[in-house]
Amino acid sequence: MQYAALVRDAWALTWRFRVLWILGLFAGVTGTTLSLGRSSLPSGWSIQPAEAGIVAVVVGVGVALAALSVFARGGITQLTVDVDRGQPISILSAWRAGARWFWRFSGLLVLLAVLAASVLGGVALAVASLGGPGAALGALVLTLGAVASIVLAYAERATVVHDLGMVAALQHGWRLLREHLSTSLLTWIVSVGLAAIVALLASFSAADLIAAGTLMDVVTASVVLVLIVAIGNAFLWSYWTLAYLRLDPEASSA
Repeated sequence: MQYAALVRDAWALTWRFRVLWILGLFAGVTGTTLSLGRSSLPSGWSIQPAEAGIVAVVVGVGVALAALSVFARGGITQLTVDVDRGQPISILSAWRAGARWFWRFSGLLVLLAVLAASVLGGVALAVASLGGPGAALGALVLTLGAVASIVLAYAERATVVHDLGMVAALQHGWRLLREHLSTSLLTWIVSVGLAAIVALLASFSAADLIAAGTLMDVVTASVVLVLIVAIGNAFLWSYWTLAYLRLDPEASSA
């Protein structure tokens, strides 16, 4: 894998096809919206009717954003595959693709949420209860989490490229990881570095937003922040899609 070429091609694809920015903005929403509604209320505190209405609205918006995110993930995957194959793309084709892959991507995202919760819980428990050895165990758990995230990334692409069900897609992703283990891990490490750069840029923009003194400053900083998140997500998604297509020997014939 030529990583410099992979990063360059992913950026060129992202910059040329700006429709991906719209999908990228929403494709990254799911990780936060899945946690809505899981906090507990303080003892002795009850929800008043007005407060219950607000909670219902917040939960409803969260569910809607989660569904939109799943649509976006399916759509952006289909579009990046189509771009690589030289086929025309549009926001309408992305929406149709998102609808087609909605339930399969939902299943994969639920699995991802359970995995993330298990990994974070396992690391925290190991470090808190075992001290030094717990840190080593925590590192092992994080490594397993990285491996699982790669399999899920491949599975999402395999779902679209080969029209696979969730189980078959996960099997395909696992086989691809096993056959290209070192390359996949290096691809993941590079993606972590790229994500850190995007996060750093977003944090600078968020700091500008907090420090904004006028309405124009707030609007400008907000637009910049949204653009960074949208472009960054689209870029990272394109990066993984191109990586998958270069590693999967069956993708060219699908």
